[in-house]
Amino acid sequence: MRYKYSTKMHLSFKSALKRHIKIMYHYMFDIFENSIETRTQPVFIVGCGNSGTTLTATILSRHPEAFSIGFESNFFFPTLGLNFSKNIAIFIDTLSRQHNKSFFMEKTPKHALCISRIFKILPHAKIIYVIRDGRDAVASLNKRYMDIKVATDRWVTDNAPAIKWKFDDRVKLIRYEDLVANPHQTVNLICEHLNIIFDPKMLTSNETPYKNTAKGNMIMRSVQVSAPIYNNTGKWKSDLTPEKLVYFMTKASHIMRQLNYTT
Repeated sequence: MRYKYSTKMHLSFKSALKRHIKIMYHYMFDIFENSIETRTQPVFIVGCGNSGTTLTATILSRHPEAFSIGFESNFFFPTLGLNFSKNIAIFIDTLSRQHNKSFFMEKTPKHALCISRIFKILPHAKIIYVIRDGRDAVASLNKRYMDIKVATDRWVTDNAPAIKWKFDDRVKLIRYEDLVANPHQTVNLICEHLNIIFDPKMLTSNETPYKNTAKGNMIMRSVQVSAPIYNNTGKWKSDLTPEKLVYFMTKASHIMRQLNYTT
């Protein structure tokens, strides 16, 4: 059964049904939840998997004013309820203040589907939405899933919200291609969005907050983001067969165009 909040995009009928029941249960209470103010700036890194969210989060975590959550918390997922999300945000804000940081940063790619929920509780939050040419992202996801349909489904699902939110001042769209081709300029744009001063260590350090918490696919990601930034765009030309490329473009060309990727 299709379930968009799973990184696998599909769950068994029984598992998906249980999650949908949880969502409906929490929805009855979520509508009554009010926003809160935090003492430190909340920052969320979102986007489709295999699009550079881990790299972006790692770079930002090296800023001296950052308090980084070194794992994907999922704490704004609708299966958990906004009261839970609020309490976790308060807890992280408290830790951030105790460490004398000016902002806390969390990276869960699937939070791209939860931006409305984030802003309901934290209307002053800042979002860094990382996007990537769907052909490259899906070529990478296809190696992970071994299924072009699942890979395409995830890219379409996780990038559709970018179109809705790209004109909101609290949301900054960052292209993976710009990050790897012009890291200094792109990271400066992120810093401007967050009202912080660029620190050279963000691009020269090999530190990553995911080193000791990585598991599964994140183990490989934590190693990759510790290495110097390298430009690996355009690999879809060799990694996608013509048939797979046609399938992807048939399903995703409208989103590609709206995100200003030439097709």
